[in-house]
Amino acid sequence: RPVLRKIGFLMDHMAKNCRKHYWPGADIAYDEISVQMSGRSTLKKLLRHKPIGAGIQFWAMAESHQSKQYLYDFELDRNDSEVNKVQNALMQLVKRLPPGSKNYRIAADNLFNSVDTCRKVAAAGHRIYGTMRMDRGVPEKLKQKMGQLKQKGDAAFVQSSGDDLTLWAWMDSKVVMCISNVHPPCLVTAVRRTKGRAVPWSGPCPLPMHEYNMWMGAIDDFDRLMSFHSTKLCSYKWWHSIFYFLIDVAAINALHLWRIENPEAEREISRRVWIAGLIEEILDKYGGKRGPVVTDLQPEAGPALKPDSPYGNAGGMGGSHLGLTPAQAVLADTKRLTERHFADRHDRKGNCALCYACLPSKKGEKQVIWKCNECNVMLHFPECFKEWHKKKNPRSPFV
Repeated sequence: RPVLRKIGFLMDHMAKNCRKHYWPGADIAYDEISVQMSGRSTLKKLLRHKPIGAGIQFWAMAESHQSKQYLYDFELDRNDSEVNKVQNALMQLVKRLPPGSKNYRIAADNLFNSVDTCRKVAAAGHRIYGTMRMDRGVPEKLKQKMGQLKQKGDAAFVQSSGDDLTLWAWMDSKVVMCISNVHPPCLVTAVRRTKGRAVPWSGPCPLPMHEYNMWMGAIDDFDRLMSFHSTKLCSYKWWHSIFYFLIDVAAINALHLWRIENPEAEREISRRVWIAGLIEEILDKYGGKRGPVVTDLQPEAGPALKPDSPYGNAGGMGGSHLGLTPAQAVLADTKRLTERHFADRHDRKGNCALCYACLPSKKGEKQVIWKCNECNVMLHFPECFKEWHKKKNPRSPFV
């Protein structure tokens, strides 16, 4: 995939591992996830009905049960003009459901549901239900019955003779269409409406609508979780948005798996505390020592100083006029090789300590704004910064 050459391999690897480490329950939801993006890309699309305005979309399957969210699988919307793109994306994820499994019940909204889609999902060995649009194959017989629906709670249905496909028309605030090849007809359950009403209303509704309202929120719940404690940073590189999305997916899914393995600690730890602990474990395992432990504090030969250095043999580093530490004093302290140091922007520009000590003349020098907070020296980032913290006797990469 040439468009995704920078991030496609990681995205495929993440989706594969999400499917590998967890098998969802019988009820899952299928919907889109929108990721905001500020950069320019052919994958970016205008999202008129989303609060983010414009971004990248993913087709996703997720499970939400007892406040536990897990994203089982996802696929990037390529934003092309493929015929039946929405249906093909759904069938692609249906085929990647756990191997050997049958009769998964998929809740989907009216963007995805149609008579043809239901029959294709049934042919793959699974079931689907949810709301449907009027132009997706509603039979004339049901359209005629819709004229008889006058009051809230009234419902009418038709059933296909060749399969278990049932289409419902139900009067709520307006007529709502739903389709199902899971539920038998004529089964209704009570629904309660309180929002925006002084007096709560309770009445019958088709069983597919009741279960649709129960399970369809899995993707929205997952999207809501990603908005809290997210790793997303502002960036104009389009693939950064996908990268931050993948990190958030990994963190939420990992918490779900951790809670399964530790049910007794589920209520004792919040997601925020768990993420903080996860960061500490990652840093302890992968962000440890930068090099071998050095016991000899006397460098055998430091970087060659300029003959005309105003600091002579005492130091010789650019940026000393900013109140920073002389270079030789920092080089003698080998803690820089074993500790985790971080670069930060300084409020004023200064000469790079390593380049100032190694370059024979001022020709080619550039003022830098990056400083190592722990060493208190100005350095080119990332070239001189890496050299400074990896080698006992560093040399400027620009020499």
